[in-house]
Amino acid sequence: MSSGAEKNKASAEFVQIFEQYRPLVFSIACAILGAVADAMEMTEETLRRWLQISDHNIKTARTFLVTTIATLCIDHLQHSESPEARAIFANQHEGSVEPTVAGCSGGSISLTFLIMLNRLTPTERIIFLLRTIYRYEYSQIARAIGKDEAQCQEIGDRVKAYMASNRASLGLGPFSYLSQI
Repeated sequence: MSSGAEKNKASAEFVQIFEQYRPLVFSIACAILGAVADAMEMTEETLRRWLQISDHNIKTARTFLVTTIATLCIDHLQHSESPEARAIFANQHEGSVEPTVAGCSGGSISLTFLIMLNRLTPTERIIFLLRTIYRYEYSQIARAIGKDEAQCQEIGDRVKAYMASNRASLGLGPFSYLSQI
């Protein structure tokens, strides 16, 4: 078999591995970014980076992909969110009525929940989402975002308290995603 044919076979295998994790990668991007188009863009960039690495260790595929999507989303948020956009989004809340908007997975997510997420820093958001929704351990989150485990736990505890107190101050019951908080 020629080197080109071997490379194509390897690429096809790596794409197949990625496709196993695409729903996870996409859902993390959606949860962090809150926009399907941005999540799709970051998912495709994750695939591009996956195909560029030389060591495709199947045991670490999930870790590599989660780390990559988290990093890309944090970078995207840090470089694209203006204070004006954050203020406009935050001012959309109208009392204790909890309207919903279409979520990336086809379900709906509370607008209040999205507003509260939007008020978090990108690092706070990724720690909160990976811990609360995806049930990652703080040690896994720390590796994914390049922070110390104790820092991640401290940030996670602070965000959890913030989300719970704001939910209560708005007179809202528990969010369906957050019934474990």
